[in-house]
Order: sequence, then C-alpha cells, then structure tokens
Amino acid sequence: MIMMMMTMMGGLFVFIWLGWFKVYIVLFALYVVAGLYIWCENGAMCGCLSEHNY
Repeated sequence: MIMMMMTMMGGLFVFIWLGWFKVYIVLFALYVVAGLYIWCENGAMCGCLSEHNY
C-alpha cells in the first residue's frame, strides 16, 4: 500500500515537473524567436524579416 502511494506521488511529481519543463521549453522557444526577430530587424546579418535596406 505504501509503495503504491509512493509510486503515485512520484508519478504526480514527474507529471508536474514535465509540465513545467514544457512551459520552460515554450518560453525558451519564444525567447529565441523574439531574439532572432529583433536581431533581423536590426539588420545584423539577414534582411529576412526586415523590409528595410541597410
């Protein structure tokens, strides 16, 4: 019975941890995309997202 409780708690913990992990991955992806967008807008290397001519 105690082992079952431990397993359930462990599973819940992993589920919550993975949930937060996914949130962090999404936030990181957004951060990278925003960074690349700003970088391109500033005309650092590519005019890919920029319509300006430098």
